[in-house]
Amino acid sequence: MKKLFCTLLGAVMLLGCLSMSALAIEGGPAWYPDDVQAFVDFHTEESTPRLVDDADIFTDEEEAELTAKLDALRANHPESDFVVFTDTSTYGIERDVYAADFYVFNGYGVGDDFNGVVLFISMEENNRGWYFWGTGKCEKLFKKDANIDHLNNTISPYLSRGEYAEGVSASLDDLDVLFTKGKFPKGFRPLIVLGAIVGGLIIAWIVTTVLKDEMNTVHEATQANLYLDKGSVHLRHSADFFLYRTVNRVKREKKSSSSTRSSSGRSGSGGGGSF
Repeated sequence: MKKLFCTLLGAVMLLGCLSMSALAIEGGPAWYPDDVQAFVDFHTEESTPRLVDDADIFTDEEEAELTAKLDALRANHPESDFVVFTDTSTYGIERDVYAADFYVFNGYGVGDDFNGVVLFISMEENNRGWYFWGTGKCEKLFKKDANIDHLNNTISPYLSRGEYAEGVSASLDDLDVLFTKGKFPKGFRPLIVLGAIVGGLIIAWIVTTVLKDEMNTVHEATQANLYLDKGSVHLRHSADFFLYRTVNRVKREKKSSSSTRSSSGRSGSGGGGSF
């Protein structure tokens, strides 16, 4: 009886979520179905664009370059789909669900599991951010915090500087590595880090050398009397006080990835951030 009750409660909650999504998207984009609960999965045509810039943040040249990269990704990994989508609003829906909805309701995906990943960039005022969402066999790649952390660390600086095309391009390069190796190798992009370290050391050496050369008026003092103002300080009493404190710290685990279902119920995992 208890199991039946839990099952019914879960069904009611799911229907409630679907209804809320449908209400929130009212007056939204043309690709959103009128009846979410009646939606039937389908595969879109191969010619359907994999780059949809509804927020108009890319130039024509940038769109051509990114489209070429997406085509190359699909050719290198034909078992998966790769999609990039931008919009100026999420119509009251969370970014992760909106990203999943765009992928699902437009028929993207390869095979019976609709394998693939979508990168969504929201340009909505007070809701600017991005989200990577993988579904089907790709879902397991986006369940790993290390993979999501790497993707987020790659794209975040670019988006914060307004370099949207550069950020997407770098992310697509990362996805190529991820789908080829199944994870990001340790020490990925080591030359960039090494170059930054070496450059910092060179700059530090130059600065310290210049400062040292300018310190030509410094002479060694053999006595401290030169620095004392005699009679200016009188110590009447001195004492030592010792304070003890015990602090217990507990590490808080933070998950970067999360499971997200589209409004139609399709499961997937991913992660993102704000800028």
